[in-house]
Amino acid sequence: CVCVCVCVCLEQRQDLLHLKAQAADDMNADMRRTKSEWERSLESQAESAPTTTTASKTSSLKREATPTIWPSTVVHQFDAHESDVSALCFSPDGTCLATGGSDKVVKVWTLRPDMQSVEPKATVLSGNKAGIMSVQFDPTSRMIVTASNDSFARLWSLEDQKCKQTLEGHSSKVLAARFLVDDSHKVVTGSHDRTLKIWDLQRGACIKTVFAGSSCCDVVATKRALVVSGHTDKKIRFWDLRSTVPNEILLDGKITSLDHYPEHQLLLCCS
Repeated sequence: CVCVCVCVCLEQRQDLLHLKAQAADDMNADMRRTKSEWERSLESQAESAPTTTTASKTSSLKREATPTIWPSTVVHQFDAHESDVSALCFSPDGTCLATGGSDKVVKVWTLRPDMQSVEPKATVLSGNKAGIMSVQFDPTSRMIVTASNDSFARLWSLEDQKCKQTLEGHSSKVLAARFLVDDSHKVVTGSHDRTLKIWDLQRGACIKTVFAGSSCCDVVATKRALVVSGHTDKKIRFWDLRSTVPNEILLDGKITSLDHYPEHQLLLCCS
C-alpha cells in the first residue's frame, strides 16, 4: 500500500507541474501580445503627431544646453537713503529705478546706458509721514504708487514730482500697493489692518474692501482680475475680484513677499 500511494502522489505532482508550466506559457504569450499592441499604438501616435522642424529642434536643444549664469560680483553700489532701504523696483521701460526707505522718501534714479550704474542725482518724492514699504511703476513708467507705514498709499507723477492722490481708508500701516494688470487705473493695497482694498484712481475712491482675517504683508495682481496676497497667518490667498471668498494655501511660515512670473503662471513667495 505504501508503494502504490507514493506512485499516485508522484503522478499527481507531475500533472500539477505540467499545468503550472502551461499557465506560465499562456501568461507570457499574453504579455507579448500586449507589448506588441502598445508598440503599434506608440508608432501610430508618432505618425499622427505634428512634425518638428530641424530648426525648432536645434533651438530647443540650445535652450536646454544653455547653462544658468548666476551673479558673482556686485557691479555697482551706491548710498540711496539716510536709513534702511525697504523697497525698490525697475521701471517697465528700463530707464530708471525707484527706491523707498525708512527715511520716508521715494527716490527715482536714472540708469546709465551701460545698465550697470545710476546717475548720482535722484528725483526725490517727499511727503510721506512714515517709512515706505513698497513702490511700483505704472505701465507707462510715468507714475508710481507707494505704500507707507503712515496708513496711506500714494500716487506720484514723475513729470512734476508731485503726489497726485492720497489713498486714505486703511486703519493701520499699508504694506503693499500694486497696479492691476488688466486696468492700470485701479490699484490694490494690502494692510496690517487685515484688509485688502481696490481703488479707482479716476474717481479717487475705494470701490471694494475685503477682509482677509490676517495682516497682509504683500500683494501681486495678475490677469483676469486675480489678486494674490500673502499674510502673517502663513497663508497665501487667491482673490477673484468679482467675489469675496478666496482660495487659500497654507505654508510653514509667515508670508513676507510675493512675486509673479506671468509667462509661466508661476508665483514666487518668501516665508
